[in-house]
Amino acid sequence: MIKKYSDGKPYKVIAFALSNFSNDEQSLIMENVVEVCRAHQIKVNFYSTITDLFMNDVIDQGERSIFKSIHVEKYDAVVLMSESFKQDEEMHELVRTANEVGVPIFAVDKYLEGAINLTFEYERCFREVVEHMVEHHGYKRINFMGGMPGNSYSEVRLQAYKDVLEKNGIPFDERRVYYGYFWEDPAIVAMEQMLNSPLQFPEAIICANDAMALPIVNFLQKNGFRVPEDVAVSGFDGIDMERYSVPRLTTGVVNNERMIELICEMLENGVEEIDRSQVIPIYSKMQIGHSCGCDSLNSEYGITELIRMRSELHQLIKFQGDVQKMVSRYSTKTDFSESIKAIARYSSPVKYREAMLVVEEDFVENLQVEMYTRDVEKKHHGKTMTMAHIVNGERDNGKGIKRNVSSEAIDEFICDSLDRYDYMLHLPIHVKGVGVGIMSFLFYMEEMWFTAASSFMTDMRNLFELVMAQAQLMRVYLFDMLTGLYNRQGFYQKVDAAVKRAQELDETHMTVISIDMDGLKMINDTYGHNEGDAALRNFGQMIKKSVDREIAARIGGDEFLIVFTGDYNYGRAAEIVASIKKEIAAYNKLGISPYEIHASIGSYTDNIHTQSLDDFLSKADKLMYEKKAQHKNFARKD
Repeated sequence: MIKKYSDGKPYKVIAFALSNFSNDEQSLIMENVVEVCRAHQIKVNFYSTITDLFMNDVIDQGERSIFKSIHVEKYDAVVLMSESFKQDEEMHELVRTANEVGVPIFAVDKYLEGAINLTFEYERCFREVVEHMVEHHGYKRINFMGGMPGNSYSEVRLQAYKDVLEKNGIPFDERRVYYGYFWEDPAIVAMEQMLNSPLQFPEAIICANDAMALPIVNFLQKNGFRVPEDVAVSGFDGIDMERYSVPRLTTGVVNNERMIELICEMLENGVEEIDRSQVIPIYSKMQIGHSCGCDSLNSEYGITELIRMRSELHQLIKFQGDVQKMVSRYSTKTDFSESIKAIARYSSPVKYREAMLVVEEDFVENLQVEMYTRDVEKKHHGKTMTMAHIVNGERDNGKGIKRNVSSEAIDEFICDSLDRYDYMLHLPIHVKGVGVGIMSFLFYMEEMWFTAASSFMTDMRNLFELVMAQAQLMRVYLFDMLTGLYNRQGFYQKVDAAVKRAQELDETHMTVISIDMDGLKMINDTYGHNEGDAALRNFGQMIKKSVDREIAARIGGDEFLIVFTGDYNYGRAAEIVASIKKEIAAYNKLGISPYEIHASIGSYTDNIHTQSLDDFLSKADKLMYEKKAQHKNFARKD
């Protein structure tokens, strides 16, 4: 039976998915969620992305991998801020899964069939803003700054503007409608057009959102207009930066607290009777500022906030510079523990308390160049992970790495973390568009530096991509692509290192095993070079299975070498030779090829301090050729 995170606990646990967590509006939503859920004894696992998935490019594809880590069946409910995601394929899949396992799932602001759908009453609230401008203040010459032509949100707000004008007997003039595409730069272009219009300049400008209203206020002030004395302005959406504008905007504020309060109430009262085909409205509230002409809402610490933002910008520039050093310094490392140490060291300014980094075991093995030389036996059935627990400020976090970790162990960490914290944030780790893991942060809302966290996740991805590229480059340089054994360059590099290590450890002996695969030319001539490559590949696998930590190489054509150091290696040498012969016999017995594989093997062991490497190679070769002289061409079966 599947165990939920809340089983045996005095609290419920929900998953809350939203995009672009470091965006001011999304961060505010997270704060609202935590505050309301805490009052209802609900803990939250946030799942988010760095982007809003608008581009649907390789980065967005990797970002979307975070949704696969939401194990719906382990939660008491799932909440999707569905409008924040510009691609919703994974949203539909989460709804389908939730319905299958009987977990309530809520979709906010974008209708998803099968979910409990909630939507903010933008139209009603926007209409109230327009009525306030027209009926309370009496403005008649009013321009409208819309989003984009044909956009549903923009068109609904334009229609509310038209309706209020008609209700109050004010003729609608198409020439007073402009489009700022919901953003600053096109809104300023539209304002330039408005300044040059032959129409009398408006008494008021009603904007479809705050992201256009704020730069429009700034534009008017720079061009000698007083707001609201000369031109009144209203916005909509209630973005965080509005709090610091002078004057404060009259706007519509998304009621996030009511949204999550409503969800908590439904969970407490039961959702079985809720009609999934109906959309549950959430009232958005109008906020009266000074930009419309009302004497209300002074700007909150505008100068103080400007100083804070300037200081944060300088800190962010320094932080990004430091993290770039991390990428540069550690991108040539192929030891995963080195990457963990780098992450722990350079992520400290993000101001989280603890973090859990989980990546797929296969990904870690791909970073380890040495893994290419041997087959790794999995310790668990199914996919296993590498997990690292990082404590901010603690030295040598690299010791906390656990390999071949099961999903149950990861769940235990999450359960333990939720006992100590009210919420966690899970972010995707991906390389070249493929999800390879997650980074989970344990933190306090008032401390966490979300902007730096977003920047760090991007740089960590760059680090992993460079480390993987380095590992792949090293494989090309050091390894034979056909057999997976070391090539000539890799062989000499590894043997030199092994000899130096043996001298440091005062090891006495070295063994060289020289091997020639018999009959390769006949296989190529008779069956073709593709079959010859297959024979070499199969023989390379036989050698791989027969060695452990020994250095095994294909140094050219049908020539192979195995080298290792130690004390009195005669027994180990005999084991390897016997194992290779056993693998050859087993392969030939299967009869899967039109030929048999045979090999000539010479093994030489002696004191490492009395001879050069060339002496060892020469003597092993001589022994191998003596064996070869005894062989005939055994390759052809008939």
